[in-house]
Amino acid sequence: MTTRIRPAQEQDCEQIRELYLHAFSKDEGPVVAEMAITLLQEENRHAGLSLVAEGADLAEDTAALIGHIAFSPVALVNLASHNAPACRAYILAPLAVHPNRQKQKIGSALVQEGIALLGQRGLDLLFVYGDPAYYGRFGFAAEPAACYLPPYPLTYPFGWQVMHLNGFPPAQSPQTLAFVPVLARAELW
Repeated sequence: MTTRIRPAQEQDCEQIRELYLHAFSKDEGPVVAEMAITLLQEENRHAGLSLVAEGADLAEDTAALIGHIAFSPVALVNLASHNAPACRAYILAPLAVHPNRQKQKIGSALVQEGIALLGQRGLDLLFVYGDPAYYGRFGFAAEPAACYLPPYPLTYPFGWQVMHLNGFPPAQSPQTLAFVPVLARAELW
């Protein structure tokens, strides 16, 4: 069975929870799982995007959810108050691939599909807080992200990255960001 990427649905919630519990540590798994499910359940309200990857369950030879990714809108607070051009910004968070299926380009396929779908919505900026070695290959960069201020101090500042799309110019002054409520929690940063 080949991997198939599709929009996540409400009925995927329990499989998404299990995926994050397997893919993350005992401490992080429950927090990230709850975040992913909340984002999916609130997707229509905040214009988010959640995708899942389905593939063969290696133990049972049936279809299984093997990956998940979520993208949520981000508001640039300073731009809104200065009559600057509109900006469509999102953050990629979270992303998981089942441990038995990692290193098979499933995460990469989810990231690329999400970027393509958001591009159809006119995406200008995409943020991520993660491993620069992994996300850099998609076009994310840390240096231009320094002008975009997340709501809380970062535990790992080197992981804060942005991708500029559609010719949107880099920020010339610090821009304060606002996130959907489930991502605007200090313990996530």
